[in-house]
Amino acid sequence: MYTMIREIYEPDIGEKIINSWVRYLDDCWIIWYEEYGTIDLFQRILENLHDSIKFTKEISNEELSFLDVRIFKEGNKLETDIFHKETDSRCYVPYNSAHPKHILHNIPFTLASRIHRIVSKPGDRYPKLEELKKILIHLKYPIKVIENAFQRASNPPITLDPPDNTEIVPFISTYNKNNPNIYENIILPACNSLKLISPFQNCKFRRTYKQPRSLLRILNKNNKNTIKGITKCMEARCTCCDTMIMGTTLKLKSNTGFQHFDIRYNLDCLSHNVIYILICNGCDNFYIGQTGGMFRNRLTLHRQHIAQPRYAILNVSRHIASCANNLRKKFLASPIIQLSPHLNKNDRELKEKKIIDMLNPRLNA
Repeated sequence: MYTMIREIYEPDIGEKIINSWVRYLDDCWIIWYEEYGTIDLFQRILENLHDSIKFTKEISNEELSFLDVRIFKEGNKLETDIFHKETDSRCYVPYNSAHPKHILHNIPFTLASRIHRIVSKPGDRYPKLEELKKILIHLKYPIKVIENAFQRASNPPITLDPPDNTEIVPFISTYNKNNPNIYENIILPACNSLKLISPFQNCKFRRTYKQPRSLLRILNKNNKNTIKGITKCMEARCTCCDTMIMGTTLKLKSNTGFQHFDIRYNLDCLSHNVIYILICNGCDNFYIGQTGGMFRNRLTLHRQHIAQPRYAILNVSRHIASCANNLRKKFLASPIIQLSPHLNKNDRELKEKKIIDMLNPRLNA
């Protein structure tokens, strides 16, 4: 995009446009001056970057919104305020919900900090903080918790604390507000005794909570043994789920057209000891591979090599990096065969060769 702008516009104007351009995912914002010419030309430049890109523009001489910020003119200055969509229901976590207290106490602080950070006019902050206070009181937040959070948000620390090089030893447990406090009563006294031993003298023990299984994950786990096919693991922040091919049959490109491959196993991102398929989204050609570890970890390695093809070991990574260079989602992938846990690498390679001979994938050549 920057290259096209520099080619079409005069050098000084092109650099001004580039420096004014602000983007977060698919939301963009720019201050456009008359000296730049018509903005329709700039919109055509954006839409010519890729066939699937279609921009709609909103222009105003008074105010515009960008993400959760309302930007408006007042005199010869730009001021900012919080922007709420019509569908915003202010649905915050109630204080009596089953969350650790430190999370509940941080919610008023985060919301108040957002007001101080975005609202540029000090006189406009107080009404918004009062409105927020009423909402939090309705959600059963204690007034003392709210006032302490608001006080912290209005007086942020001027300097950051120096980095603490103390090694952290976490005590990880699933949070449940009905569980007894074994950390304070049992674990912490035992940890303090460990500090008398040399390996633990410079350690700091910390209580850490992990997220309990959601109802969706419990139901998916219960259904794994009855439903054959490829599913997503549904774990939070799993980068593999976005590229998984789900279903019981795969439609694969071949020299004579397309062929179908039936899935006879229960497979997901967390499957181990598998034969897997990697499909290039640029040309629909595919690659067959094998791994003894978790499929998600193997896919992470492929993704890293595609992002930096100069480090790639396999030709398939270099091919996808080149062929699908302009695509956001460069490939699709999934495990297709589950092997017995006792089989070793030689067994997997023999099974991989058998599948390659049967499907004749072009990217294995």
